[in-house]
Amino acid sequence: MSRLPAISTAAALLAAVAASPLRADCATAADLAAGIRVDFDNGGFWLMRATDAPDTLIAFFTWELGTPGQSVEMGRGIYPLRLQNDGSDEVIAFTYDPSYATAPPPAPGVVWEVMETDGTRPPEPSRYEWRAAAPLVLGECSYDLLELSQSQTLSGQRLETDFIYFTALGFAVMLEQRLDGRVLAALTPTAVEVME
Repeated sequence: MSRLPAISTAAALLAAVAASPLRADCATAADLAAGIRVDFDNGGFWLMRATDAPDTLIAFFTWELGTPGQSVEMGRGIYPLRLQNDGSDEVIAFTYDPSYATAPPPAPGVVWEVMETDGTRPPEPSRYEWRAAAPLVLGECSYDLLELSQSQTLSGQRLETDFIYFTALGFAVMLEQRLDGRVLAALTPTAVEVME
């Protein structure tokens, strides 16, 4: 399988992030061409970039500073399509039945239930639920958000993931993940920055 486009290794990305100047103004959807980075309190980050495919973004994220990263193609900036762990040639492909393209647009109160698989297990039910959220204010920038909760059962265990969705930017980033109620990761955004 081929590697995901745009970002191939954590080392290469971290070098690019370190070498790339950041713009001081607030991010807009047009900035996805260069990349928008969301930083977290523990040194982790999500870097989102536009691709040539319509409605598809490529993201690189790391849970915390110094941990291996992952590249993921995201349909509509929300739904994982292909994921690749740093240092691995294996690409994990996700499928949805019905297709993620049929999911209703994000809005408070919207629920989408779907059969989902990453190809390593049989399809299992997954639920996406949208809620209203207060704006995220970082410095002089304010970003309108929606909250998104995804819940699914994986081999008898309940996996719950909470996201924030930047409505004007068109993408979601993970904030917390729990397995059978045990917190696996919890993140607080500290900055939204535009790559140059």
